[in-house]
Amino acid sequence: MLQEFATGLDDEPPDAQKWAHDWDPFKVAVRRETLAIIKRRRRTDRKLYKQRIRRLVKQETWLRERATGLVDTVESITDNLDALTLTDGRGGTPLREFAMR
Repeated sequence: MLQEFATGLDDEPPDAQKWAHDWDPFKVAVRRETLAIIKRRRRTDRKLYKQRIRRLVKQETWLRERATGLVDTVESITDNLDALTLTDGRGGTPLREFAMR
């Protein structure tokens, strides 16, 4: 988006009035795209956090049942496997992970 705007400026001789006229729609487009990206990231993060909370609640339930001496079921074992991840953790916050990309 920025590259296209810059090449459009280079195509013609410098004209401050035209550049100022072209700048306003470009600025609005950048803002709109930035807000859309932020909204998508928040939605994705919210879904991930909800999923993690659901898995942790299931795991807590299983641990409480185990503490009372109840026998493991196929469902409880499957739920515990869902709580595991196969990725290596690097630590930090989601914002830091996003900034590292």
